This record gives sequence, C-alpha cells and structure tokens, in this order.
Amino acid sequence: GLVGLIYLDTKFNKFDVTLSGERWSVSTDGELLASNVPATQTSGSVPLSDVFDLDNMDLDNIRPSGFGAAVDLGVDWQALPWLDVSASIVDLGFLHWSLDTRMSTNGSWEYTGFDEIDPMGEGTYQDQLDAKLDELENLVEFHSSDAGSPMDFLPATVYVGAKASPCSWFSAGLLGTARLEGKYSWAELRASANIEPKHWFGVTASAAYGSFGPKIGGALNLRLPILALFIGGELSSFHFVSDNPNGSNKIGDIINGDVTVVPRDNLNLNLVVGLNVVFGKTASKRLSGSKSI
Repeated sequence: GLVGLIYLDTKFNKFDVTLSGERWSVSTDGELLASNVPATQTSGSVPLSDVFDLDNMDLDNIRPSGFGAAVDLGVDWQALPWLDVSASIVDLGFLHWSLDTRMSTNGSWEYTGFDEIDPMGEGTYQDQLDAKLDELENLVEFHSSDAGSPMDFLPATVYVGAKASPCSWFSAGLLGTARLEGKYSWAELRASANIEPKHWFGVTASAAYGSFGPKIGGALNLRLPILALFIGGELSSFHFVSDNPNGSNKIGDIINGDVTVVPRDNLNLNLVVGLNVVFGKTASKRLSGSKSI
C-alpha cells in the first residue's frame, strides 16, 4: 500500500505574458490542486502571490491525505540453455487524494499605468518598476471551487530483455525500457556485450538509442586478491528536449523531423570509479586462488 502526505499540482494550459512599452498583459488558463498545503483562503478570489500561506505550514500536524497501491510484475523464461528472456513492469499503481484546495484561473488582465513611474519620484526607478511587477502578479486571480478527490496513476516503467551466454567467458544482452508518464514518456533500447576471459578481469561495452539520443559506454572490472576496481563511463552525443506543444518525443518523430529538439550536438560524459577492499574469508579465498593465476 501507498500513503501520501502532501499533494501540490499546478496545471496551466495557457500562461501568456506580453511586456511592451505601453502595456503589460497576462492571459491564463490553469488550476492549482493541493492537500495539506495551507491556503490563505478557501473561498472567493485571491491573487497569484497570495494563494498559499507556506509560512504557517504546520508539519507536525500533517495527516495522510492520499492512499493507493502499486505492484511490480515480472516473468523470466529460459528459452534455450544459453538464452534467457525476461519482462517486467514496476510501479504499476495509483494514489487517490482527498484535496482541501482547488483554485482555477481563466481570463486576461492588463496594466497600462507606466506614466505613474516617475524617475524623480520616491525610490529608484528599479524600485518603482519592481512594485509595478508585483502589481502585475496580483492581477492574476485564482478562484476557489470544490476540491474533489483526484486519482493519479504512478509513472510505470516497462522492461523487456534477453541475455545470451553461448560460452563461459562471453555474454550479450538486449534491454528495452519504456517509461509511461503521459507526455513525459520516453523509451530506450540498449545492447551490451560482456567479456570475462579470467575470473579477475572483465570488460563490458554497450550502446543505446532512445528518446534522449544515442549513447555508448564501457566498463572495466579488476578483481585483485584484496581489491576490486571498477571503472565505467558513458558518452551521450545528444540530449533531446522536445519543444513540440503536444509534448511528443517519440523516436520516430525525431528521426522524421516532426519534432525539434534542443540543444543539439551536446556531448555529455559520465564517469564512475569504484574501489572495494575485501576483508575476511572472501579475501583469503582470493589470495589462495591467486596462486594458480
């Protein structure tokens, strides 16, 4: 079972701001949902800057406001003596919330009082401009409505993989991963090869392609009598961020040019180094085994 304490979600279908020399305008369409987050008021209208009263948030008296459940499912099948196939889905579940605040905004506001800013007036020009920005923020009003009880599905992840081990010193694998999270969903396909000619030495190479671009990586393992050294790295040549208003980041759309992604040609290198010191019986066994190497 799952228990939730605090819920805060902001959803905007539109938030357009126009800043010109003659007028500032704001056009909005969205809502705020919250539970166990104190609101300044639960009825009527309230400016954007005063929706929540976080200074008076009492963490000691928070009670659970969300309940749900989730399961992990998986299957492993040895298709051939040297081939394993597996599939799983994790975080398959939901959370049902009891909200105490729901506020929405839908409308347009504008400000044209720039002639009120006096360079020779009280305070600096920047101070007066900041004050006007605060006034613009207060133009956006939220209106309360029935809180309700929304149900959120957890972002589940699906894995499908296969591993082939044709001999004792070599194995290869293929892993497909898909994150199911609405417009934030992504997928990746990864292939890897492992070579371990000696019990104290092994190397791994991998390549992947998915919603965030291609990646290549490798790792080196050294298992010495009392030390175990691991060095690994991965190089990604692109980091895809979709600017499609529909939020699409499917691989096919990227390849076909239907989705523009930024930034391009951005190299990222991640390196991991690990060192383990082995004590006790395990170290003794490695020392005794090292004599035959």
